[in-house]
Amino acid sequence: MILTYRQKLRPTKAQHRLLEERLERQRLLYNAALQERRDAWRLARKPITRLDQQKSLTLIRADDPLGHGADPANMGRWTLKRVEDAFTGFFSRIKKGGGKAGCQTALNIDPGSASNFDPLNGYGGTPLISPAKRVGVAQPG
Repeated sequence: MILTYRQKLRPTKAQHRLLEERLERQRLLYNAALQERRDAWRLARKPITRLDQQKSLTLIRADDPLGHGADPANMGRWTLKRVEDAFTGFFSRIKKGGGKAGCQTALNIDPGSASNFDPLNGYGGTPLISPAKRVGVAQPG
């Protein structure tokens, strides 16, 4: 039997701010990687692999030492892996031809709201998840 213990994070205000900044950078990286894959296929019919995007991330980290360069390298790689997993899952569902082929990642998107998705503008600028729920940490205070 494996026993685990869950400890609730209680970050200070400074730590909470740093977590929010890292989360925002990973969100932007995810969206940029997704857009890069979509645009490469639309414009040149060229697929982009995770390895291609990891090479680009290395250059981005070198040019941005206070942003992505300050985050652990594995954090960006995990984000790119999630993009690849979303693409793989999406196209495998399309290939099977069954059910919904929506790209549902760990964002906990309500399946009913998928019809409101606009490929260019996302969900109309409404946040999908409140900042407190995104990280699962207690609000500082």
